[in-house]
Amino acid sequence: MTADREAHLQLVEVSPFDLDELVAASRALYRDEGVVPPPALKLRVDLHERLQRGQARALLFRCGTDAPPLAFALLSRRGRRAHIEQFRVEPGLRRSGWGRRCVLALLDGPLADAEQVCVRVLEDNEPARAFWAALGFGAGRLALEVHPRP
Repeated sequence: MTADREAHLQLVEVSPFDLDELVAASRALYRDEGVVPPPALKLRVDLHERLQRGQARALLFRCGTDAPPLAFALLSRRGRRAHIEQFRVEPGLRRSGWGRRCVLALLDGPLADAEQVCVRVLEDNEPARAFWAALGFGAGRLALEVHPRP
């Protein structure tokens, strides 16, 4: 997959009734982290309930209406504290600046009013830790929580 760096990045909110791409991306993230993903149906039901109740927001990042997603994010909030629960950039686009662009779009858009934005990473996921640290997570308003592998 290729994408023009100058193309307009679009954040598309995922409806609780249109979860195919979100379920596929979320399952891929589990596999990327070396974890067996939950069954697709269970994940679909859980995501549907959370989105329907307003407990989470899911966003797909695209460059063009009909383009496949570049990345996705699952966000939640507790008061003025926001969590980036899941974030994944398509493998062919990693290390090309798209992840940075997507996170900055979150921070300037849906997360702009949060007093604190927190992301959790597994302690043995060095690429993820380096990515988030390079974006300033771990200082000030941007919190980085490192967790042991379950």
